Amino acid sequence: GTTYTLQYSPALETITWGDLASVTSDGTAVTYTETDATRLAGPRGFYRTIMPVIPDAAGRAFALKAAALFTDVFCGPNLK
Repeated sequence: GTTYTLQYSPALETITWGDLASVTSDGTAVTYTETDATRLAGPRGFYRTIMPVIPDAAGRAFALKAAALFTDVFCGPNLK
């Protein structure tokens, strides 16, 4: 599978995102459940995934297609 870096920010206005976890996809889906009490207690939070660098042309084409299907930022306490 492909391993992605999951990042979190309490506000979209900040330019600083903190690494939260590494998640590995089985090729169809990946699930992350937020368990941090501080983040869960906050009024809002934003999550984004960082895709690994894919060096070959076929991999880049696939990544661009996949990225077009999803937005960069996921909102809410659970990313599914």
